[in-house]
Amino acid sequence: MNHSKSMQFRSLIIVVFSIFASVYGLKANTGDTMHHYTHIDSLRGSLNPARSYYDVNFYRLNIIVDPGRQLVTGIVTIGFTVTKTTDSIQVDLFSNYTVMGAVWDSNWMYVRRYGNCMFIHFTDTLKAGKKYSVDIHYSGHPPIAKKPPWDGGFIWGKDSLDRTWVGVACEGLGASSWWPCKDYLGDKPDSMKISIKVPEGYFCVSNGQLKSIEDGYDGYNRFNWVVTYPINTYDVTLNIGKYERIHDTFQSLAGPLALDYFVLDYHVKQAESFFSQQVKPMLRCFEKYFGPYPFTRDGYGLVETSYWGMEHQGAISYGNHFKLNEFGFDFIIVHESAHEWWGNSLSVNDQAEMWLHESFATYAESLYLECTKGKAAAQEYLNSQYNLIKNQSPVIGHFGVNEYERADNDIYYKGAWMLHSLRYIIGNDSLWFNIIRSFQDKYKYSNITSGDFIKLVNEKTGKNFNTLFDQYLKHDSLPVLSFEAEQRGTTIELTYKWKYAVKGFNMPIDIDIKGNIFRIYPTAKEQKLKITTSQFPKSFERNYPKASDARVVYNHYLIEVELTETRTIISN
Repeated sequence: MNHSKSMQFRSLIIVVFSIFASVYGLKANTGDTMHHYTHIDSLRGSLNPARSYYDVNFYRLNIIVDPGRQLVTGIVTIGFTVTKTTDSIQVDLFSNYTVMGAVWDSNWMYVRRYGNCMFIHFTDTLKAGKKYSVDIHYSGHPPIAKKPPWDGGFIWGKDSLDRTWVGVACEGLGASSWWPCKDYLGDKPDSMKISIKVPEGYFCVSNGQLKSIEDGYDGYNRFNWVVTYPINTYDVTLNIGKYERIHDTFQSLAGPLALDYFVLDYHVKQAESFFSQQVKPMLRCFEKYFGPYPFTRDGYGLVETSYWGMEHQGAISYGNHFKLNEFGFDFIIVHESAHEWWGNSLSVNDQAEMWLHESFATYAESLYLECTKGKAAAQEYLNSQYNLIKNQSPVIGHFGVNEYERADNDIYYKGAWMLHSLRYIIGNDSLWFNIIRSFQDKYKYSNITSGDFIKLVNEKTGKNFNTLFDQYLKHDSLPVLSFEAEQRGTTIELTYKWKYAVKGFNMPIDIDIKGNIFRIYPTAKEQKLKITTSQFPKSFERNYPKASDARVVYNHYLIEVELTETRTIISN
């Protein structure tokens, strides 16, 4: 069924249509037999006492990257505040690394390894409310990404001139795949210092502000970067290559914003022209809808990479080869930049709710088109994504196990269409964009849950949308509207109800009859609505609307429709 076009009913005498084909059963996200999680998964994805008894304040990465040996060596300092008295903490680091030790207060601590975790046992009790720091010395070979950014890890690549070109993308896989940290989304550090030594003659790009470049006189140079905002651990990145820096500025709502583009030296001219045309209009649109760019002090950055893209905070990975899509914009720049608001400023606690990152960033693509080309272009773009919705698994995944592999991409497209539907159900664009902006303002630089957004929507609208979110986020199948249009002389009678939906589902739907919109409020109980010609403009008096003119406004809703019967009854 083509959901990008409204379906025109035919006026026939007792003709039965069957256009619905789907699996009707609803599957709640209560854990299915396809997933088998281990204690290792729980250690990584949940909060046990060794994790919950401390909050990270800052990280300092002080590492050396050796591309020739594909080796990372260094010291990572973790600064933290103890929330409950303890004598040990859990730190995450993949098991393929050698941990030389952990140093606290100039003393080496006992480190116990378990899978991809380490437990640091202190020689004294750490007191609640106190701040501490520990240095972890380590070395090893990072996992190599097979298909970045989806299958994460390091990319030990070469540019077209056969020169070293290194990158890393680790969303899902985790930052602990290359540096020791509390690899839990719900605990972002307030700031970071990132110092990386790379072979002389190469440039190293990381997050935040580049403070200095030091000549090590040992064949390596050290690049010192500072991040002055909270940051997700998976957003931390490094890029090593023959980069040139292109600098520009943008007048953000929050003040002057530095724009820095790091591209391979032979792409400078192309990048200067292309990025200047793509970035600033995108930032204007997103600031209009979402508020000021969140990381003004650290600036906005794009870094050319050998893989498609990734939303690394302030150092967005870009590998789309300066190409526009059929809608006239660079998809990677727009989508990954939207994550600066959705994912980097506002962040989830658990991979299970990654829809809050991806659905909003995907929806932002259509908003960018609406901003630059109008609603019709935005709707066409959303329509192009509809057939990518698979309905194979719930949008919200399994909690506490760091689930990042999904059976489909519904956290992108289904989630975006849910937001699109919600906008039309609310029916007030001023209110809708106020909800989005308020969500950003309220939770800036902090962590969010699905419940936070649902609560805000309910409060702002004065209505209860719990069942709508329950349907779209926790179940894999779509709600089904059973719909019948019957005509008796000059009266059209609509009969409708929701089938195969969650209990209490009451989402309203718009019906179009020759350009006139009638909103119906289906429930699980069958209802009827009679429409007469007196409800239409006088221009329809001689050619009054028929049952065949009634159609569901598909473009606004994420639903399936079952047309049970459409018929015309000739009056005596």
